[in-house]
Amino acid sequence: SDAAVTEDAFEAYQDLLQQANVYDFDDLLTETLEEIKKREDAPKFLHSFSYLCVDEFQDINEIQYRLILEMNRYGKQLFVIGDPDQSIYGFRGSTAMWFQRLRNDVSEIRQIRLRHNYRSTPEILRCALPLISKNAGDRRVLEACRASGTPVLSVAAPDAFAEAVYIAKKINSMVGG
Repeated sequence: SDAAVTEDAFEAYQDLLQQANVYDFDDLLTETLEEIKKREDAPKFLHSFSYLCVDEFQDINEIQYRLILEMNRYGKQLFVIGDPDQSIYGFRGSTAMWFQRLRNDVSEIRQIRLRHNYRSTPEILRCALPLISKNAGDRRVLEACRASGTPVLSVAAPDAFAEAVYIAKKINSMVGG
């Protein structure tokens, strides 16, 4: 079965890591969290993190969330920045809900919403806002700070394959293919 192949591959991978005496990225996170929790000098060690800043907060996963809270346990300030509408790593556990979970888990939260968009033209924001407004959470307000630009082309495709074919053909025509 596919599950057996996947399990066998995972076990072989873990064996190779152990033989090489190395960790992969997930192991580094897990081992760091476990090491912090079992340190006898954890309060002293964690006091060295007075100010903790986390960028792209929407892209973290469960173990990263727990590590952030643990590292900030004795901290003075935790500053997270991110855009819940730009969470793109759902396949590895990221979700826009980390912001709400942080509000539930940390007693004193001050939220600052950035409304001014210096990257996108008004045309892009007019197309994007109705889409991201369907996401859970507060009402989205974005103001373009750039001048008007090229009109945005909106295309509806009957399925993902037709959408991919259209995009490939469009790119091909734009690069002169």
